[in-house]
Amino acid sequence: MDIESYLGVIAPFAGNFAPRNWMTCGGQLLPIQQNQALFSLLGVTYGGNGVQTFGLPNLNGRAAVGQSSQHLLGQSGGTENVTLTLANLPTHTHGATAEATVVLQASSTAAAAGQPAADSTLAQSQGFEGRTPLTVQIYAPAPGSIELPAQAGLQVELGISGQNLPTGVVQPFLALTQCICTQGVYPSRN
Repeated sequence: MDIESYLGVIAPFAGNFAPRNWMTCGGQLLPIQQNQALFSLLGVTYGGNGVQTFGLPNLNGRAAVGQSSQHLLGQSGGTENVTLTLANLPTHTHGATAEATVVLQASSTAAAAGQPAADSTLAQSQGFEGRTPLTVQIYAPAPGSIELPAQAGLQVELGISGQNLPTGVVQPFLALTQCICTQGVYPSRN
């Protein structure tokens, strides 16, 4: 004995086919002439030209929502994946720090002038024209090097990260065959 349902009712089915008197909700077009009762309920809300054909709802990969002022009957929307852009991200900054060190090389060659050459020892002093040696500040032992902290305006460019791949926005789901009753009891309004 067949249990009849109301014409146009949509129900999930755990099998991979539609039972007798039902069709899958795949957006297919049907001829109006052979499905006048169902057409009188659906019209062209889900497609078709309204003269020869009308469409069934397409629930492939979609979740049904109740109609409202924001979601009109037959309206579809949403997407399974989106790619975030800078416009989607909250306003933010990235901090960067940099350290610089100046290394001065010193040698064992004695300085022979008030302004030593680049390869002169910074810590050794000689007298000038037979006078006693000048007093100088010692910056580093020679030979060797000295590291001095340096301050400078640095322009730091942060590297690009990311691969511009879409992000899934699908809620957890269980896929079932969505079916619509195409042969059944015509529903009354009250």
